[in-house]
Amino acid sequence: MKMQTIIESFERFVKEKRATNLTGTDIEEARISVAKLIDSVLQRPSNNGKINKLLRAKTPGVTKKDANLLLYLYKGMDEMGNLLEEENVGAVEEELGIRAQNFLDSFETEDQFSVFLADAPSLIKSHLPMMRKKAQKDSHQSKYMLKTAPGSFSDFYFARMANRAVFKDTTANSGMKDFMHKDSPELKNINPEHNYLFRLEYLIQIAYDMITDGLYGNKTQPITEDPLTNDVFVKNYIMGISQDAYDAKQKLDKEEHPTFGPIIDKQRQRMNHLFRYFYYGKHLRDPLEQQIQLVDDYMPKILDIDNHQVKNNMVPKYSILLSLVWKELPPESQKKYELPFLKIIYTAKNSEDIEYDINVLIREKGVLENDKFAGSRTPVGLAGETENYLLNNVTEDLDSIISLAEKGNTSQIPDMWKNVLLSYNRLNKQSKDSLSDKLATLRSLLEVK
Repeated sequence: MKMQTIIESFERFVKEKRATNLTGTDIEEARISVAKLIDSVLQRPSNNGKINKLLRAKTPGVTKKDANLLLYLYKGMDEMGNLLEEENVGAVEEELGIRAQNFLDSFETEDQFSVFLADAPSLIKSHLPMMRKKAQKDSHQSKYMLKTAPGSFSDFYFARMANRAVFKDTTANSGMKDFMHKDSPELKNINPEHNYLFRLEYLIQIAYDMITDGLYGNKTQPITEDPLTNDVFVKNYIMGISQDAYDAKQKLDKEEHPTFGPIIDKQRQRMNHLFRYFYYGKHLRDPLEQQIQLVDDYMPKILDIDNHQVKNNMVPKYSILLSLVWKELPPESQKKYELPFLKIIYTAKNSEDIEYDINVLIREKGVLENDKFAGSRTPVGLAGETENYLLNNVTEDLDSIISLAEKGNTSQIPDMWKNVLLSYNRLNKQSKDSLSDKLATLRSLLEVK
């Protein structure tokens, strides 16, 4: 046997042995590094070839790095920088080939090739289609829930991945990933026969074929252990962390925001002042400017605390309570804080990991002015107990007392009156005035002078 043949055989043996002997930690590290390169290289414009200088000059937000975005290559541009209606499949294919080559050229270890070879089929057939389907559902839900709010919510699950995500789309205007890899509205303007060109699965298939066709040698072997399950995909590719790191972070993240520390009761009492102010109708006595100032004093801190909560899959208590009285806030304040506030509320309501009962939250110590035990006749802590709620309860109770008085059945009236007074004393002047006729009728029936 020739020496060259022996060397090649030995090298192949070493590579195969290395691929089959990767440990769980090695595999995770390789997967995370591949995910980073998918994010930082594969999904980015190559900036190779002829750059359309007119496009950069005439189109807002388009930079030198963006000029090879797939939509511009596919549609073509006129001399005024406007999109045409061409179907330049060849230009797109050429760009995709360059991106795939840049991606593979960025691999630094044989482990990366082995892991990518093993994972690519699952990414193409299972995980990326699943990811797109879920993203479409989330996007449609968020647009429905927040249809009056400005901005894009394609990354609405900020609460779960904002500080961790590696494999995550952003917008082209910031010089980042190609927006055509997402579920872009522009896809509706593409010939359906060519939609495959803009799917990330197709780009990964091109890179995969480059390896299997021998363009990067014939020595790489895919790993045979540790298949790419959904759980592994989410942690290594989506979140960009190992299982051990995820477990450690989960444990650390479960430590509540410093606001919920040793001074929990006093802190909650103070931070819920804004909620009580609108909940009990106290704002009705103050001018609009004073209401706006109070909202500005509290909302930035509340949003900071509750952003931390939802990012760590914990209940954003202050925001949830404020959602009960949100419509009572001045329109100017609602407009100012609507977007971050509604993001928190939407995420909490749609997260599988955040569970809460509004009727339990409102009874927690430090939320209301007077803490009541559950089960009292007119519980102070019942969710939705706004000024109108209190007024309706008092009105109904007075009607019941008047009915008993008219029948001469007065034995229960003293106890019922005590309960009425608990809510009546918390009504504002306007609400109390609206009950004057009923009180006069009751006085007359009871012969109270």
